[in-house]
Amino acid sequence: MKIKTLIIALIVAINLQAQLTWSSAAEMNFSRNGHTMTGLQDGFLVTGGYDGFENLKSAELFIAGSTYDWVLVGDMDSIRFEHKATRYEHAGAEKVLISGGWNGGSINYYGTQIYDATSQSFSDGPDMSVGRSGHTSTQLNDGRILLVGGYSSAGGNTTIVEIFDPATETISQVASLQTGRSYHTATLLNDGRVLVAGGFNPDAGFQMNSCEIYDPMLDTWTTVASMTFTRDYHAAVALSGNRVLVSGGRFFNGTGFDGHTACEMYNVSTDSWSAAAFLPEGQSYHQMFNITTTSADIDCPGFDWVVLPGGTNESGFGIDLTFSPTYFYCVENDTWHERSMALDGRYAYAAAKSYWEDKLLVSGGFDGSAELLEIPLVDITESPGLVGNVVIFPQPVQDMLQVIWEDFTAREWVVIDLSGRKVMHGNLLNGAQTAMSLNVNALQPGVYILHIIDGNNRSALSRFIKQ
Repeated sequence: MKIKTLIIALIVAINLQAQLTWSSAAEMNFSRNGHTMTGLQDGFLVTGGYDGFENLKSAELFIAGSTYDWVLVGDMDSIRFEHKATRYEHAGAEKVLISGGWNGGSINYYGTQIYDATSQSFSDGPDMSVGRSGHTSTQLNDGRILLVGGYSSAGGNTTIVEIFDPATETISQVASLQTGRSYHTATLLNDGRVLVAGGFNPDAGFQMNSCEIYDPMLDTWTTVASMTFTRDYHAAVALSGNRVLVSGGRFFNGTGFDGHTACEMYNVSTDSWSAAAFLPEGQSYHQMFNITTTSADIDCPGFDWVVLPGGTNESGFGIDLTFSPTYFYCVENDTWHERSMALDGRYAYAAAKSYWEDKLLVSGGFDGSAELLEIPLVDITESPGLVGNVVIFPQPVQDMLQVIWEDFTAREWVVIDLSGRKVMHGNLLNGAQTAMSLNVNALQPGVYILHIIDGNNRSALSRFIKQ
């Protein structure tokens, strides 16, 4: 039976030529900025923020399904702004750690909250050793959550670093930063370490360009090469090839803050920074997300993209909201591609990819509006320039992934995660083999790319979701 017939029969073919466009989603129950958004198995959780009049302790859930809507869930214990929220699992239950935040006055919270997705309610979590806001919360490869820096009412920009352990739901202090900072980025690298870049510290010249790498195995911080430009409120994302892309952020121009157009790329292997393509307009208070997809209306030779939903551009002391469409970055040819959003210009918005990596939701930034980007899955059977046809099923998969191919001789297979890290690999026995069963039970839930490689090192790629 031909592959394309199988694809139709198994309903796994996905339209590769879909366009990357935003659609308006239902509005939140409250206007928010400085809030958080977290992708969960059944939707997106939003917490706290500022509604234009006061900071909030309310939370709401964007339910994903045939219809999308916002549902209010239980409140947090306190109002929180510029806090952090990170998903984790404990004893099979889906939870979210809420850490830090500012109350709008003199308090940066050291207490945490834990959201339980089943009961849709919050409970008290463990205390941090220092109150903080404007910090980072990064999930490590082993599931633990690294809490770095931030602004503390007690002592300015803190060097204190802590780790939350999901297995015990406790927090412990680890090795401290060499330089305190807030509004920095913390990016999980392919090797499991974490790159902390830039940030704000008046004692270090306001915006910073210094960088440090944390090794969770050794519990050590190492100073690495500095960025070319100082920046805070910027964004960073890990790419394949052991690289990190940094974009935008604020810099001090002598009288006020401006938004950077400059972007740069960090090479972990060589500990060096190089220039990347400039943004068309300055950006700050934005986020970036890596996705694996393609689009009919953007010329990009690969499947690796970065999405930058519209942030804000600063000019002098003010915020300029006129320059904030979405930018799609093509990793393969180092180019930015502009696309409009329903609302251009979102200050301190919140955004997240869905748990299944097939949607990106953006909300808030002065109002309660939200926009949804559907991320087309890669369907290799229609991909030009790649070898052969491949079908995989079921989608999503829990344990055994079935793979069938035709029109080429395969010699090996590789599974990589979305950061470009190789997580599985194997050789195929002989050139006559055209199918295999792949046990993916040991993989963590998420999205992966399967490479089927021929004798000329050409690959057929297929994307699958592991539950």
